[in-house]
Amino acid sequence: MSWIDYEVEKPADGQVVAICTDEGVGSGKYEASFENFTHILMPGDATFRQYRVSHWFPLPDSYGVGKK
Repeated sequence: MSWIDYEVEKPADGQVVAICTDEGVGSGKYEASFENFTHILMPGDATFRQYRVSHWFPLPDSYGVGKK
């Protein structure tokens, strides 16, 4: 699998994925109603920021396969 372009395809509502941003790589939960990510976790300082997501990658579930 490879990173998915955020402009081309969005994650499923409520899906937690790895995200590639202008500030680095982290994880976030996609909220379709906001058309954006919430609960973003990034390494380093815990400060509120607006991250620009360029790509995302599905995380494996308990069976080793990401949500579709």
